[in-house]
Amino acid sequence: MLTARLRRTEAFSVPVRRSGLVSIPEPCTLSATRRSSNEWSGVSIDWAHSKPLGNPDLVTVALKVPKGVVCLISALAVHRMTTQIPHAVYLAIPANDQAPALQFLPLRLFWYSKAVYENGIVQEKMDGTPIRVYSPEKTLADCFKYRNKLGIEVCVEALNLYRRRGRMKMDFIERFAKLCRVERVMRPYL
Repeated sequence: MLTARLRRTEAFSVPVRRSGLVSIPEPCTLSATRRSSNEWSGVSIDWAHSKPLGNPDLVTVALKVPKGVVCLISALAVHRMTTQIPHAVYLAIPANDQAPALQFLPLRLFWYSKAVYENGIVQEKMDGTPIRVYSPEKTLADCFKYRNKLGIEVCVEALNLYRRRGRMKMDFIERFAKLCRVERVMRPYL
């Protein structure tokens, strides 16, 4: 058992896996003293029994940006509807909100209007943390809406993987396509 007061830079110099530092056990507290330096105060870490987080970026974003909703390629990855590996966390936030100040995470932000932002949100639990993510049907509509940024092949692949599940909810897909104003674009692919 290691008990110490460490700065993040000091913690990374300890000869253990970096993923172990991300998964601090529940009794420990991480307190930010300043924006530029984080300190663990009074931390007791059992390195032999610590379990690394499966999705540390999504968990961090869920905790730091409570209004944010995981969308597009990140949501496709959560629902296992893509072979793409997201290099950033795709996050939807309400229109007119300020961009979150997360300097250590790659974020791709999308500002959604109120109606588009509020519909289709589900909660998934990852590593014991509830994460707000759009439903598979809403994610498909969003992908077709941003097809020029993502590529139409990503959208078609996601739709094909969604079809293979065998439980297509056409009424939800059509409702979200209408909400995102892409019903005419999606119709040939459905």
